[in-house]
Amino acid sequence: MLDFDGNYGQLNLLALLPCPVKVPFERIFNEPATSWSDRVGMPLRYELVSNANQYQELYTYLDSCHRKEDFPDMLLSSGFNRFYRRSFIEKFKYAGIWSAIERPKVNRSMEAAVVFDPDQQYTLLAINPAVLVVDLQRWGDNALPRNFGDVLAPRCRGRVVFRGHKDDYCEGVLLRIYKEYGINGIKLLAQATPKGMHPAEMAKIMGNGQAEGPVVAIMPLFFAKMIPKQDRVAIIWPDDGALANPVTILIKKEAQIDHQEIVDFFAGQELSQLLASVQMIPGFAQSQATGEDRKLYWIGWDFINSHDLGQVVPWLTDAFIKTQREQFLCS
Repeated sequence: MLDFDGNYGQLNLLALLPCPVKVPFERIFNEPATSWSDRVGMPLRYELVSNANQYQELYTYLDSCHRKEDFPDMLLSSGFNRFYRRSFIEKFKYAGIWSAIERPKVNRSMEAAVVFDPDQQYTLLAINPAVLVVDLQRWGDNALPRNFGDVLAPRCRGRVVFRGHKDDYCEGVLLRIYKEYGINGIKLLAQATPKGMHPAEMAKIMGNGQAEGPVVAIMPLFFAKMIPKQDRVAIIWPDDGALANPVTILIKKEAQIDHQEIVDFFAGQELSQLLASVQMIPGFAQSQATGEDRKLYWIGWDFINSHDLGQVVPWLTDAFIKTQREQFLCS
């Protein structure tokens, strides 16, 4: 559980960090936090937690928020989370609470994919790209899949894995397949996917030749690079773009001035280098970045604004799980 009795409005910063980022982020964040504290004469109130451990607690809290004062000054999380639901957008984004960090220089891949918020309220701090990984020993001599559509082909049936557990599957994958291939694409994906796994588990088993293991994985590039037997897998950056899972920070307008040291840190070279070192694509082009000039697939702000992801994601998840159970529990 978090401190402050769950009253996140007391915090200057709450950051739900992706697993590979949390520990190195803690090491480099002390300097800007201390600099801010020295200037204002009080400690920075912040919590840095693993997104995997605390996301449900935070999202339950966000559902109960009604005022700007209910939020921390800065709030960071990853994925297509509550920030992207219509109820949240209409209640808070339309009210103009947040202001995106200005970008004098941006990542070219993210710019080409039109990832950045046209309303200049959400700061897309980074993209956590998801790629395809194929177990070469078990795939055989067939042509390798080159895009997400290939994963829906009959030869992939029952051989695919992506992040998921019980009734919770990666919303980014579901949204991408639905946008390009409709509800039939979701059913084909379910027929290809006997079960979900955490990406760390995928990294352990891909390429080890297990007869019953997955043959194709959709997984973050960081975990793909962690596979021990790299010579036994193919890591494929899809022709139609690596899936762009966002790492988003919301910063209140007044916090852009009041917390200048922290804002500068989020836009600075040290954090950009850290994000690149864990195979993410930094939004601020301060250094040579992973994926610079490589194609990304972003579901699009038009799609986000014209669909209520708070309803679409549960609907897609239900359709996916229903088909998955019919395919694998009844076979």
